[in-house]
Amino acid sequence: MNGIVLLSLFLMTDATKLEINAPYQVDRSVKTGPSEIGFDFGTKKPDERHPLPRMTLFGTSGFGMAKFVEFRQSCLHLCAEDTPPTCHWVGIYKTTDNRRLGEILGGLVGETLPENKKLTSMPAEECNSGDNTWLHRDYQQPLTDELSLRWSAVAGEKDSFLESRDLGRNFYAPPIALSACKDVRTGVFVRVECGVAKLLYFGTRLLLSSFADYGDAAADVLGSFRVKDAEYFVVRVGLKAQKVVALLRHSGDKWELLIRPADYPLLC
Repeated sequence: MNGIVLLSLFLMTDATKLEINAPYQVDRSVKTGPSEIGFDFGTKKPDERHPLPRMTLFGTSGFGMAKFVEFRQSCLHLCAEDTPPTCHWVGIYKTTDNRRLGEILGGLVGETLPENKKLTSMPAEECNSGDNTWLHRDYQQPLTDELSLRWSAVAGEKDSFLESRDLGRNFYAPPIALSACKDVRTGVFVRVECGVAKLLYFGTRLLLSSFADYGDAAADVLGSFRVKDAEYFVVRVGLKAQKVVALLRHSGDKWELLIRPADYPLLC
């Protein structure tokens, strides 16, 4: 995927060292204790001798720390019971901070941020859809997709339609009309909601695209935090059959998406 960053980035804060990377997803597929939380580590069995000892939790109300307990395997039959199950590993972490963090959104490997570090909330507000200040007629490739997309109208048509460079407006059926969309402003972003599609713009720059595909579309900004010269926006992105909490990293004029989707099948 273009622009998607899965490699770790190491930054120093004034108080401690934090590894800013693609967040681990909260995993509730295995039973945990009241002060424990599971994170999806994928299909490759982690090395028990060298576990990731600490996890920075980030939630709707702030940041906290969790310590490694153990790895457990989670298996599910996606198809018939007589077919092999689909399995992945879940890292179990123990925390005393879960009550003050609100909804825990994800985990970052490494030491915690300073305790006073919180997510800056970004309330959503519907705007006048007719303004279309974000509208860009040239093809753009969002960070979530290999499709190059633009809004286009054929001569004589009153409406514009979303189209891809390779497949035109028929890349999604039925075609997505601009008149069916509404604009929602979230901080510095505009989320264009078209029912089966959600697009996130920064000015006229298309950052995220999501389409209903065995699940609802999502391109939601949940909050932000800053580490030195970079700002991180916590987003929830709809991919095929899953919604993933990720980070949009903004430094200078550069945008990167730090995302860790499931590396195993979610459908039969």
